Amino acid sequence: MKLELESKDAENIARKVVEMIKTSLKSARETKTTPEERVFDVREVAEYLRIPASRIYQFVKDNEIPCFRVGKYVRFKKSAIDRWADKKMIAPSPLRVLNRKP
Repeated sequence: MKLELESKDAENIARKVVEMIKTSLKSARETKTTPEERVFDVREVAEYLRIPASRIYQFVKDNEIPCFRVGKYVRFKKSAIDRWADKKMIAPSPLRVLNRKP
C-alpha cells in the first residue's frame, strides 16, 4: 500500500508533530526532579560507585545496600545510595609527625 500526500498535507502533519513534541518537552521540563530523586539500575549504580556490577548483585543478595524491586528488576534511589555510602565512609587516621634530623 502506497500513500501519496501533497506537500501541503505533509507540512500540516509535520507542524502537528512539532507541536506534539514541543508540548511533551514542555511537560517534561515542568516536572522538576532533583538529582537526589534519580533512580539507578544495577549497571548505573555500579558505574556511580565505580565497582563491578557483580559486587552490587552481591550487596543486594546480602541485604547490604538499600534497594527496591520493580517486578524482577532491582532499583536504587540515588539519595539512599549517597546516605549508605556516607555511612560506609572510613574516618581518616590522625597524621603522625615524624621527627627528622636536619
